[in-house]
Amino acid sequence: ADVSADELGRVAVQAVIGKTGIDPGIIDEVIIGCVGQPADAANIGRVVSLRAGIPRHVPAITVHRNCASGCESITQAFEKMAAGVGEVFVVGGTESMSRYPLLFAPRAARKFAQLAKARTISQRIRAMARFRASDFKPQISLRMGLSDPVSDMNMGETSELIARESSITREAADQFAEESHHKAFAARERLAEEITPVFVPPEYRDVVTEDVGPREQQSMEALGKLKPVFDRRNGVVTAGNASQITDGAAALLVMSERKADELGLEPLGILSG
Repeated sequence: ADVSADELGRVAVQAVIGKTGIDPGIIDEVIIGCVGQPADAANIGRVVSLRAGIPRHVPAITVHRNCASGCESITQAFEKMAAGVGEVFVVGGTESMSRYPLLFAPRAARKFAQLAKARTISQRIRAMARFRASDFKPQISLRMGLSDPVSDMNMGETSELIARESSITREAADQFAEESHHKAFAARERLAEEITPVFVPPEYRDVVTEDVGPREQQSMEALGKLKPVFDRRNGVVTAGNASQITDGAAALLVMSERKADELGLEPLGILSG
């Protein structure tokens, strides 16, 4: 939670470059997925690329497809290769949901602007007198970002709708969640190969070396005690079977088969059209 999205992305991208030993200068483009782009790192893909040590001549872009933003970065790299625009790409996704900001309403922002323009003491007093207590109630950008302005539903309400349409029971949702926790722990050794440590500022003494979401002792009994969040009476979505609000990043090296053979790199997977 104390590490910014661009720093998380930098750590992941540098780890890929270090593990593969690839020359950053031969990268054709960097594509990073991100939903909540921070205001102080606009086009976060470019910020991540530069901070990871990739040369300035390598272009970098940011893509956004909500929960599939990281996957979209892979898809775009594939499409660019298919179009003959590059052969070597660094792709990935980064997110820091803990650092989504609190926002002031537009009416409050206008009052702050008027206060900033005030030059004399009397002008400042008049500008300050326009404020009301409600002006200082922040808008939660995370909540806004998890809501759809077209359907006027948040993600939790949408999941309840899907559960009803697909006849997914509370027991089935809890069972799926329990199995997910157990699978994550069963794969700890395999996942450890793909996780690079993240040192936590400001002292950089604490280090995160594994996913913190999975619970080894998760059980159907514990999950069953949790109350639905979005539909209090008949809902199936709880804090135990829903995706968590979390922070993290991932990066991949994507290239054509010809280039991989040339560099002597063995692929982990293949995407074909």
